[in-house]
Amino acid sequence: MVLGKNQYQDKCMEKTESTVNEITTAQAAEAPQTVVAGRPVRQYLQLIIGPVFLSLVVLAAAEFTEVFPGFEWLVYLVIFSYLGWALYSRQPARIWQSAFAGAASGFWLGFMIALFRFIIHPKVYLFFEIITWPIMLSLIGFAIAGAAYWLASGEFRNFKLLNLIKK
Repeated sequence: MVLGKNQYQDKCMEKTESTVNEITTAQAAEAPQTVVAGRPVRQYLQLIIGPVFLSLVVLAAAEFTEVFPGFEWLVYLVIFSYLGWALYSRQPARIWQSAFAGAASGFWLGFMIALFRFIIHPKVYLFFEIITWPIMLSLIGFAIAGAAYWLASGEFRNFKLLNLIKK
């Protein structure tokens, strides 16, 4: 079968495109992934994106309504505890992975809340909260998510304070 010039070019282009697609998918599969505490960052993002946006909506609504003073901290406690529990119950994880998920969600939640407050109430001191809230909520999220994992896993039953003192 003899192909015309245009048919031959089309067939070559199809072959080239399919080869390029195969190469790029193979390279994507072999590409190194960023790993934190033995788990790809993509998995952390998939886990924390839902709770972070849910808490953003709740806290944004609370900004315009009158709620009791500890409501914001209650939301943080619930979100970070949920992350620690979710990593324990859904996926085989370690306590450091749970604590990192809490810290990462705390960072993004703190940054978005501080940015939201700065946009709604533009005051100079709120600009500095854009720096401090992510750091503070990262530390709080690290501690609460790690503690939630620790309690959910039952590791506290083996904890002995005297063993820590002797070392």
